[in-house]
This record gives sequence, structure tokens and C-alpha cells, in this order.
Amino acid sequence: MIDAEQVKEQTRIEEIVAEDEPLRAARGGRRFEGQNHHSLTVYPASGKYPGHYEWFSQNERGDVFDWLRHHRNMTFTDALAYLARRAGLDLDWSPEQEQAYRERRTAEDVYT
Repeated sequence: MIDAEQVKEQTRIEEIVAEDEPLRAARGGRRFEGQNHHSLTVYPASGKYPGHYEWFSQNERGDVFDWLRHHRNMTFTDALAYLARRAGLDLDWSPEQEQAYRERRTAEDVYT
């Protein structure tokens, strides 16, 4: 079964963040900075804080799951499923886990 760490290893955080906030390479590509928000810094897998971001003006930092939670209002489970699909990974959930996930998503969709 695939876990969150495996999904993070297959995910480039700078690509996810750039879908929401334009980024530009800085320090020879060792990190990325926000084009519109200069206090946003994203560290790729080989950076100072591998696979993390810091947004100083928002007093926010974290990994790709935190970004999706804060900026796309995803739960951890939704973020895990989204990133796994994006990376072409099969979560290999049991039928019970898959059914519980679908039921929860359906219930949440009623309220949104």
C-alpha cells in the first residue's frame, strides 16, 4: 500500500504551488520565489527544506499536503488521493476504505 511519504517523493511541490501562485527560480534553481508575493519561498526536493514552502507574510509553512489544505481546502485524504492520481500511483485502498472515502465525498458535496 502506498503511503503519504511515497506520494510526496513523487510530487514536485513547486509544480503544485505554481498552479496557484506564479513562481520564479531563485538561487540557481535551489529554490523558487513568488512572482506576486515575494515572501513566498518554495524549496524543491533538493533545497534547504526539501519539499517544503514558507510564506512569511501569511505566517505559513509546510509541505505539499499543508499547501493543498490551506489553499485548496482539501482534507489530508483528498490531497493524498489527488497527488497519487496526479503521480499515476494506485493507493491500493481496501474496498471498505474506498467506499468510506466515496461516501464522505458524496456527503461533503451535498453541503458545498
